[in-house]
Formats: sequence, C-alpha cells, structure tokens
Amino acid sequence: MKKSATLWTVVALAILAVSMPVAAADITVGTITNETDIVNTGGDLVEALNFGGTGAVTVNGIRHANSAAAWTEINFSGDYGLTQANFNGDTGDLFMLMDGITGANAPTGTITFVGLSIGTRYLFQSYWLDEDNSGTMDVTIEGDSTNGIAVNATDDEAVLISYDWVATDNTLTATYTVSAGNCWSQGFSLQTLSAPLITVGTITNETDIVNTGGDLVEALNFGGTGAVTVNGILHENSNGDFSPANFSGDWGDPDGGTFSGDLFSLLDGIVGADNGGPATFSVTGLTVGQSYLFQTYWLVNGGFTTRRKDVTFGAAGPVAIPANPNTSEAVLMSYAFDATNETLNVTVEDPTFNTWLQGYSLQVAPRKGTVISIQ
Repeated sequence: MKKSATLWTVVALAILAVSMPVAAADITVGTITNETDIVNTGGDLVEALNFGGTGAVTVNGIRHANSAAAWTEINFSGDYGLTQANFNGDTGDLFMLMDGITGANAPTGTITFVGLSIGTRYLFQSYWLDEDNSGTMDVTIEGDSTNGIAVNATDDEAVLISYDWVATDNTLTATYTVSAGNCWSQGFSLQTLSAPLITVGTITNETDIVNTGGDLVEALNFGGTGAVTVNGILHENSNGDFSPANFSGDWGDPDGGTFSGDLFSLLDGIVGADNGGPATFSVTGLTVGQSYLFQTYWLVNGGFTTRRKDVTFGAAGPVAIPANPNTSEAVLMSYAFDATNETLNVTVEDPTFNTWLQGYSLQVAPRKGTVISIQ
C-alpha cells in the first residue's frame, strides 16, 4: 500500500527558448508529462537526485543519482509516489523518478544544497507528484516566494517548480509548505545556464520596468517627448540610436486611461524605420565579464493579429515576439547577459509594418533572483 501525502511539483519555463517568462517571476510552475518537460539547459550539471531509493535514473539526458540527501528533515523515504505501475505510460527512468519520494512527516520541508559558485547563473528544478491530494503549496527559494501553487492529483501529470537566478552565495535553500498532508518530493536537478535569455512581459505600471539597483549604463526615451524618470530610471530624450531612423514622434498612442505622467510620455514617443528591412542600434561602454539587464519597450495600437517584432539582442535571437492586443499593456522585452565585449548590438524588425520602439534601458546586473520572463 502506498503512503499518502501531499505533493506539488511545478515549474516550467521554456528556459532556452522564449517563454514569456519576465516581469520578475522567478519561481515558475509547469507540468511534467514526459521526459523533455524537465529542462536540460546544456550547461554543467551541478547535482541531480532521485529521491526515495528507486535507483539512479537518466531523464532527458540528466543523470539523477539515487539519494535521500539534500532534504533537511528526512522522516521517510521510499517508492510511495505512484499507485500504478507506470507514469503516463512510461515504465522506465521517468517512472522511477516519479515513484520514489523523500519527505518529512510535517507540512513544511526544506531542500538545501551547498557548493554554488558566486556570480554563476543556475536553473533549479524540483518535481512533485501526489495522487491522493489536491491542495496547494507555498514555495520560497532564495528569498523569493510563490504561494497557492495547485497540487496535481493525477497519475499522469506531475508538478514542475523551477527557479532561475544568479548565485550571490554558495548555498541554495528551498522551503515548501503544503496545505494538507506531509511534505515530500520526487527529486530535483541543479544546472548552470549556458545561454542568455530573451524574455517577454507586459508593462501596465512603472514597476514593471525593472530597476536592478545597479549602475545605469544608458536609458533613452525615443520620440522627442522629453526626458522621463520611470521607476527611478532616468530615460534621456533622444531621437537617435536607430539606423535607419526614418521617422520619430509622439505616435505610440498609449491608453491615456491607463498610463499617466512619465510612463505615458515614455510609451507615447517612438523612433522607427519604414518597411524594407531591420533597424539596429548599439549601446557602448560595457565592461567585459559584467552582468547586465537590457530592457526595451514596444506598444502598438492596431494590427495586433499580424504585428510582431523579430529581435536579436547581442548573442540571443532572433526571436519572434507578437504584439500585445491591448493598448493598456505595452510589451517589455528583456535580455539578461554577461558582456563578452564592450558593445551591445540590437536588431529589431517588424516584417509586416514599420519598425519602431518607445525606448530602452541598460543596467548593471539585477539583484539576486530578478529574472526576465514572459507572462
């Protein structure tokens, strides 16, 4: 007879693609139905464990060692995750990973890992499955929290909880609290991220444009509407940078019922290029090896089903980003990267219409836990 408990397992961000994970959503939640839902970043594998004593398993190229370690309160361990002899038809390593658990006879449990490299970017994924419960879970990882995560109560879908961050110390701490039952997990993986991300979010208020607290390299308000300060970031007035720049002006048409003040001015002015090819600009003065956050802003007021931006930021891209069909929400495109030279090159193109942007900002690396995502 299988042991009953409450489970959660969440996260899934298409990490090496454009997930349309970032307005600072560090903890992300997804589902596991097959091996590829557990992301293999292509970076170094720091640690991956299969809890519960069911043996070492390799899932999507990630070898999970057999272990009950890393859980700070281990009151039980075993093959208690599933009541059937397969997981969504899988009887191999994915089934073995989903079947074994380690946990605490309490609603709260903590996973800890020591040995991180400060300044390195990591992806942490933990796996959760409990067929017998359908409650919720609160999660805190490295000080960032997400509450009310629904626990899947099916035998063919597990919860994937993921966290993407830059280490500021050598220890990872993740705490999980379930609304009912015991706290357990099937396992986890911890990998380095080898590729930079372009992520997409929305702007409805000033704080959606992230202020990292680091040094401001440059921030420009396109379109000649004046210098503006948005969420503490001073955007200088500019009609420059774009090449070619065939037009400029206050043509963004943000929804005046939603936006006001400096944010309205930032989103109203644009610089752009006519049809016929991509537009580019560059930001200089970067320090090689330094981490940065680049954000650029885009708002359209028509043609929502066909408009899109094809963007390349530095080494990332091209990525196709659709327009937001809501004039009360602008598109936020973000890029977190480590500089390999002193210049960031940006290329944008709208293949169906004129290419324009409202402005951009470039700041030194975000604080711990700040990630760019698509919502």
